[in-house]
Amino acid sequence: MEGNSITNEARLFLSSSNQVAYGLKLAHQIEAIRSKLVDIAKQREQFEFEDRALEPVVAIRNWRQTDYSVPGAVVGRE
Repeated sequence: MEGNSITNEARLFLSSSNQVAYGLKLAHQIEAIRSKLVDIAKQREQFEFEDRALEPVVAIRNWRQTDYSVPGAVVGRE
């Protein structure tokens, strides 16, 4: 039974439910995202982008009201 216990522990350690392995994988993903954000920030400085607030564009549409009915086909209305 000793060997079976060690096998189960090894299987648990190498499984996807291992919190240590999950944390390490997540840390690598976060580092990759941070690296991409740093690259974006460098590009922003290189091209001299500037922050400015955009005013919302309000589209004014003139809706026309239409009425479609077939004479004699409407039932229940006066």
